[in-house]
Amino acid sequence: MENLLNQHIKGFSTTIVKVFLQLLLITTVACTKMNEQTFKVFGKEDILKNTKINIIKIDDRGAKTENTLLFLGKEYDINAETEAGATYELYVSYKDS
Repeated sequence: MENLLNQHIKGFSTTIVKVFLQLLLITTVACTKMNEQTFKVFGKEDILKNTKINIIKIDDRGAKTENTLLFLGKEYDINAETEAGATYELYVSYKDS
């Protein structure tokens, strides 16, 4: 009877360790992919070549950073903030209007 109880405890402990390792692996992979997120612009080429998009990022301390995402059809890579909260302001101009 004691041997059966030990087997159940050992099996339960092994299952918990396996689940913990799987969650750790999933979290590591998911967090790694989150760090690689960038803003993307999709649309018709004839519209994008006349469009300018600027992004102002406001971090959790209130500091502002301005970047150009799209300038007359040329797209620039801007990484999205994934470590802390950030607010983004988008300014779009089509044919300078």
